[in-house]
Amino acid sequence: MTVRTNRAMLDFLGGDPEFLEPNSVAVPEQLVRELSSGFKEVHGCIVPTGFEGDVAAEPTLDETGFECLLSKTYLQDCFSYNVSLSELCRIGLAYGFYVLHAISASQVHGEFRFIVDAQLPSPDGPRANACSVRFHKLRPDQPWLSEDLESYKQNAILVMDWTNVPSRD
Repeated sequence: MTVRTNRAMLDFLGGDPEFLEPNSVAVPEQLVRELSSGFKEVHGCIVPTGFEGDVAAEPTLDETGFECLLSKTYLQDCFSYNVSLSELCRIGLAYGFYVLHAISASQVHGEFRFIVDAQLPSPDGPRANACSVRFHKLRPDQPWLSEDLESYKQNAILVMDWTNVPSRD
């Protein structure tokens, strides 16, 4: 597994690339529950096991775009109170490990990417804290993010890549 961040995200996670501060607010139970049914592959896309939609419903999206659209979650919407942006980032990272576990348990294989994307505060004034998470299967011809995470000037970005090889039972 490889975890990369830009400087803005590293600052939110404590500033030490060898030790990313853990979350103090739990990952919302509803997000963990949504992962419990696992994942399956449909026409090359990784989707929740209960997904019965049409993968081709979004003709302008490639498989990576479809997975990102389907998996995108706004963490701030999971709370009835204001959570700091740094805590949302830490929750996002923790949620990534739940996703990793759910994909591993699903016996789907391949290389995967989990992304935490926090919108940096605007210099023009106050804005609500916003942090989204999404994941997709890595495909060499379908990049979702620039490899240069520092190029995202208005975002704090964390990328977690891993390879899942189903166990042989």
